Amino acid sequence: MGTRLRVPGPQHKGGRGAAEPPRTGRRAVVRRAVPGLSLRPLAAWSCLAGAKASCGEKALVGWFGIRDVGSVYYLAYAFGYGAPGEFAQRLAALVLSLVAVSIVAHGISITPLMKRYEGSRDA
Repeated sequence: MGTRLRVPGPQHKGGRGAAEPPRTGRRAVVRRAVPGLSLRPLAAWSCLAGAKASCGEKALVGWFGIRDVGSVYYLAYAFGYGAPGEFAQRLAALVLSLVAVSIVAHGISITPLMKRYEGSRDA
């Protein structure tokens, strides 16, 4: 038998640690996107500190490295362990919105960044 995920929310009144379902408005998306768009690249950069790679290569790995797979995995995990209906819908909306923002940001930035990187390699 599996363990059921108990998510504090409207159905679980009171108590310390009770949390509201995630907000999905524009401010919530921006608040969660900024760390993902800045902290993850900085973390990747620091992990490559000892690597024999140029600053440009480290920056590209930091920006275009694997993302969003973990978010989708944990979303599936929450669904598999019984996240309640409305909470699950709002969580899915938030996660998938952030994945979409990430895809658009990378799609827009890949051509100019790769041209810049290739130009710096030729110089």
